[in-house]
Amino acid sequence: MSILVSFEHTDEAEAFLNNKDLWGPWFSKLDMWVGQVFAVERIVWLTIQGIPLHLLDFEILRKIGNVFGKTLYVPKDVGEDLDLTVKCVGVLVGHDNRIKEFICLKWKDKSFKLWVSEEENE
Repeated sequence: MSILVSFEHTDEAEAFLNNKDLWGPWFSKLDMWVGQVFAVERIVWLTIQGIPLHLLDFEILRKIGNVFGKTLYVPKDVGEDLDLTVKCVGVLVGHDNRIKEFICLKWKDKSFKLWVSEEENE
């Protein structure tokens, strides 16, 4: 995932770039921006509704998230939540289109229709 860090002056940016001890814990690599184009990536929280209780587990939620991008977060205590009708996962997606769609979860000889929607930013 790429982010843009801006500075008022070029010499401040260069000093920051040269201080890997400062930025190393947060970033794997830094480059000075000189107009290069980056892929669109963003982190979204997906709300998933309609998962049958017998299929509600960490791995199923991870696979559903992976339909839309790279799953970054799945709650570990899936079955301990009081509301089992809705679950959220964090996903890194490579587009800027809002996610609101039905998907089909297949298990054995059955299919279950799930509603997956991106949470609104407020």
